[in-house]
Amino acid sequence: MQLNASQIKVLQGQDDVISSMKEAASKELLNVSHHHHVYRNLLKDLSVQDWSDQNASSIASEICGFINVH
Repeated sequence: MQLNASQIKVLQGQDDVISSMKEAASKELLNVSHHHHVYRNLLKDLSVQDWSDQNASSIASEICGFINVH
């Protein structure tokens, strides 16, 4: 399969967004990990998620949402 320039640009943009979200989530997770009860609740909430039908962007959004809520 050959991709044209516009498809590559879209894919690169999606990759940039996901990378940025992952970096932000990692930083927030580090902050949350210092608060035992918040971290425990986050892990409990994440452990019941079924992400098998979701794409990487929606999973990253969900993780960021969990971190911001807790």
